[in-house]
Parts: sequence; structure tokens; C-alpha cells
Amino acid sequence: MTDDRLAPPFSSGDRFASMSARDLERRPRSLPEAFTGRWNLVMVAFLREHQEDVDTWTAWQSTVADEHPGFECYEVPMLAVRWLPMRRAIDGGMAYAVGDAAIKRRTLTVYTNVARAAHALDIDDTSVITALLVDDTGTIRWRAAGPATPEATASVMAVLADDGGASEDDGRPA
Repeated sequence: MTDDRLAPPFSSGDRFASMSARDLERRPRSLPEAFTGRWNLVMVAFLREHQEDVDTWTAWQSTVADEHPGFECYEVPMLAVRWLPMRRAIDGGMAYAVGDAAIKRRTLTVYTNVARAAHALDIDDTSVITALLVDDTGTIRWRAAGPATPEATASVMAVLADDGGASEDDGRPA
């Protein structure tokens, strides 16, 4: 059975769109350059209610990191630019709720024209999260919509296995 929300690996022309972000420690970041892993699982969320689905991926990723050194996880809440004047309160509330410094550093908020940003990332449906596997060149190698499921996690693991994951022999830093 195939899940219509899963997409096959992408061609080399499908790159994560350049955008400005800020982590929850208030440091400016440029995407996709801020993604530091060989493989980066990036969950793009559009609504506060999406956090539960994001959490399914972050819970899963901790098991993958042991098998694939260089595998990192990022949360990218995408908010409309009209909320920019409230950024301090919104980001501050998220930072307070998170607490953990490592999670604050991997949560990168983007205040933008959401429709344009979603289009640039080839995201058709902002009513659900989109999980993206982005390599260290900024290329999107895989995507799925919605929470982590056994089928979706198996699919991303297959991409990691096909590309060799991150090994000491591949010439890239782990």
C-alpha cells in the first residue's frame, strides 16, 4: 500500500529555498545554510496545532541519529509576516515552552509570506506539516506530509540507506 503523501527522492535541482530565520536563542540564521548535518530532517509547520505532528518526527529521529552520524533534525515554524511585530512574544513563548537549549537552537522561526515560501518549497498543503530530508548541499532528497508513520519512516530510512548515510569514508564531515 502506498501513501499518497510520500514523494520519491528529488532530482538535484530541488533545493531548499533560501530564507531568513532566527533560532529560539534569537540568533539570525540563513536557510538552508543553518542545517549543519550531512542529512537534515526538516519539519515545516504552519499552525500551532502542528506541534503534535512535529513531535512524532522528533521522537523518531533520535533513533536514527545512532545509525546515521551526521543526521540532524530541525523544526521550522513558518508564520505570516503580519506576526513579525509579535515575534519577541511568539518566539519567547516557544522558547519558554521548549526550555531545552539544543531544541531552541534547532527551532528556526521564519516570518514571511507563507504562500510564497510554501510555493518555493513545493508545499501544496499548509494545513499539515511537511517533513523534508535535506542533504548538506541544500538539496531536498525526500518529503512527506503529516506525522511520522511506519511507512513514512521506512521511506526516509530507505533514502538514507541508498545514499549511504554519513560514514567516515565518504569524505564529508560527520
